[in-house]
This record gives sequence, structure tokens and C-alpha cells, in this order.
Amino acid sequence: QQLSVLYDLEPYTIQETQAIPITYRALAIIDPKDTIPPEHFAKLDKYLQLGGGIYIAFSSVKGDLNSSLLSKGDQIGIVKWLRPKGVVMTEQFVVDVNSANITVRQQQGPFIINSQVRFPYFPLIGKFADHPITKGLESLLLPFANSITLGQVDSTIQIQALAFTSNQSGLISTPSYVDINKQWTERDFNQSAQITAVALEGLGGSPESKMVVVANARFAVNGDQGQQQQLNSDNVNFATNAIDWLSDDTGLIDLRTKGITSRPLDQLEDGTKSMVKYGNVVVPIILILIYALFRRQRNLRKRQKWLQESFE
Repeated sequence: QQLSVLYDLEPYTIQETQAIPITYRALAIIDPKDTIPPEHFAKLDKYLQLGGGIYIAFSSVKGDLNSSLLSKGDQIGIVKWLRPKGVVMTEQFVVDVNSANITVRQQQGPFIINSQVRFPYFPLIGKFADHPITKGLESLLLPFANSITLGQVDSTIQIQALAFTSNQSGLISTPSYVDINKQWTERDFNQSAQITAVALEGLGGSPESKMVVVANARFAVNGDQGQQQQLNSDNVNFATNAIDWLSDDTGLIDLRTKGITSRPLDQLEDGTKSMVKYGNVVVPIILILIYALFRRQRNLRKRQKWLQESFE
């Protein structure tokens, strides 16, 4: 809906017998499922050589809360196609101390209650590069995202990381299982900031060609038919800004992302949290004792003065 304000959107199927029309200002490949044949990638490369733009939202890992299974994603050819372009999609899940909560049903005696539990597999991305796509953004929610590393590329290709996890991040290898009741500690977040989205220019020898890759397939998809859900507004803004940039139309990005959407609290280490918690208890008591001692000393001086005046 947001894109349809400025653009005409239509589904496109790559044909075996014809090239991708360069009249399309950008192509969006979102959560592909089927294996993509090599000849289709060749047509995408030709489209880039002519100055086209491609937006890709794809996950190389797959998380399922119902089965609690963390596994590799479908091997459909995108990971292999992106690698020579300098985008290496790892097969590791990103976890972050700065994350969203999920609702968990828990049994407490005869009652079942819903409680909010921090879920590091749903990182809240709040660290962005200075780029037209990320202008004004405050937080992206990327459920079950993989990390991206930057490989060696031809000098004609310019690649820039766009979005990062916090400096307290971790990587979970596949296969693995989700433990909702896991007690996360600092040791689980022993990695520095991880890349989750990149922008490329100069692909295929064309300085006009561009590409945006996000390491999450459905971050801007609001559910299947009949199961729509509310999306994080900056998720939609990021996807729309990416299409604007690919289409060389970035004039409205400032207006789109002008509103305040998120003000997350700073993340503190466990030791700092304990110090602040006990400090909030101990410091007021110490201040009260100091004030009481000051009052007592003042009253003693007054009493001593009164006694001296009475004897005189």
C-alpha cells in the first residue's frame, strides 16, 4: 500500500525466451521458495548490467516456533548467486540482547497465564549506516535472521552494510532447538555487531545498477491470506526506502520517516544492572542517615547553646 502511492506494482514471472524489461525500475524478490534455475540468474545479471535495481529479502536459515527447530533455509540458489557479488549469507542465526518479547503461556498452579518473555531470536535492529535507505529509521524487527559477511569483490562493486545488531550479539549454528525458558547470560552475546542488510552499486560493470539484500525473508510481510498481522512501521519504511533508492527516487524518504516510532532503553551489562538496582535501595538510606546525623548534630549544638545561655 505504501509503495502504490508512487509506483505501479505488478507481479512478474521471468520468461525463458525473453530478457527482463529494463522498463521495470526495480525488481523485488521477497521470500522465494522454489529453486531458481541458472538461466534465470543469468537474466537477472543481464538486467543489472543494463542498470536495473533488485531488492532481495531472503533468509538462509529457518526458524519454527511450533516445532522449536532451527535449521538451514531452502537451498534455492540465491546464496550461491550472491557470494561472487560480495554478499555471504551465513547459516547462523543472529541473537541480540536488544530483542523483542513474545507471549508465552505458562502454567502456574491451576491457572494458565500469558507472560511476555524476551526472545533474542527476534533482534531489534537500532544501529544503521548513514545511507538514504536508513534515513530516519529507528528500529527494525528481524525475526529469525541470519548474519551477513562481506566477501572479496571486484573493485567496480561498491558494497555498504546498512543495518547492524548491537555490540552484544551472538550466533547460533544450525541445526538447533529453541528453548523458550532459556536463561540468557552475557556469555550468549559474545559477538560484536552483526550485519543484517547491505546495499550494492556498480554490479555487472554498470555504475547505475543497484541491489539491496536483507537477511530476513518476511520482515515486511504482514502474514498469509486471512492471517494478517500488524507490522513494525520501520520495517515497512525500510523496504519502501530501498525501492525508492533502487528507483533513484529518494525525495520523500525524509517525510516518510519523520515520525518517532521507537525509543528503546539502553542495554546494560548484568553487573551494571545489579549495581544500579542495589544502588537505588542503598543510596537513599545512606542519604537519609547522613541527613539524620546532620539534624542530630545541629540539635545538639542548639541544646548546648540553650544550656549555656540559661546558666549565664
